[in-house]
Amino acid sequence: MGLIGLVALGIFGYSLLVLGLYGFTLFVILPILLGCLASWVIQPPTALRASAVGAVAVAAGITAFVGAGLEGFICAVMSMPLSIPMGAVGAGWFFGGEHRGSRCPTWR
Repeated sequence: MGLIGLVALGIFGYSLLVLGLYGFTLFVILPILLGCLASWVIQPPTALRASAVGAVAVAAGITAFVGAGLEGFICAVMSMPLSIPMGAVGAGWFFGGEHRGSRCPTWR
């Protein structure tokens, strides 16, 4: 997990800072990685629950940003239709890979 996670973090930072893919990185890649992480930590028993765990994790993260005053309410609401499904996709991706003998590429 260590080396692959470090490489994933490097690619994430590179795409965000150098390539200028801010929107793609923030609203697609980060929620997918958060969904993978949530599914890895919670270890849900079914694919449907894994997707729910990923969606809830992303929704909780967005709510925390609004609660901490780091993000505006309207911006958070506008990001939810893209970010929450991406969290569900990431968690489902991890769940499917875990039950086929492999794992999410960022967590080994």
